[in-house]
Amino acid sequence: MQEQDPKERIYLAALNLFGQNGFKGTTIRDICKEADVSLALVNYHFRNKKNLYKEIIQKTIGEAFNQNPVTMYVNEDMEPEDKLRNMIRLLSHRLLGEKGVGKNPSAVTLLAKELIDPSEAMEDIYNEHLAAIIELFISTLKDIMGDIPQKELVRFASSIVGQITHPLIAKNFLKRSGFEIKHENSEIEQHAKHIFIFSMNGIKGYKRGTK
Repeated sequence: MQEQDPKERIYLAALNLFGQNGFKGTTIRDICKEADVSLALVNYHFRNKKNLYKEIIQKTIGEAFNQNPVTMYVNEDMEPEDKLRNMIRLLSHRLLGEKGVGKNPSAVTLLAKELIDPSEAMEDIYNEHLAAIIELFISTLKDIMGDIPQKELVRFASSIVGQITHPLIAKNFLKRSGFEIKHENSEIEQHAKHIFIFSMNGIKGYKRGTK
């Protein structure tokens, strides 16, 4: 570990400990011990624990999102079903792909904790990345499903996003059942296609049931 740059050692140690214990359960002294650095060095690079945590959230989650921008997958000229298909692909690559959050197990546990109890750092990620795509999911579903209650649109959006996040959060349990998604693009595309087909069949069934 000593061969690494001290700032990188601090970052990796903090990511691991924050993933295990959360923000409140991790102290700067814990990080110093794990990284084998002085308190002064942590303060020099990151000023305090709060800023260190924000940088980790931005680097592990924000960078994964930035490397898979919305414009690579979705444009306004698409038909609603094509738009939904590509939004599922987008989020799948952001979470499960080669450049996604899922490539780092510590980042996955950190994200899981943030989904349960969002911090101020996660609020920045929400405002920068998530709010717009949630709105896009809901508006696209409305174009597909027609005039249905907002609550039902949100329910469908949650169901689709849940299908994408579940293999990330429950990876170890699914592996015991013989199901594992590797980070290769071909596997991500296959899984995204499954989610799209499954979701569209659910939408069609909902429409039939409401007639």
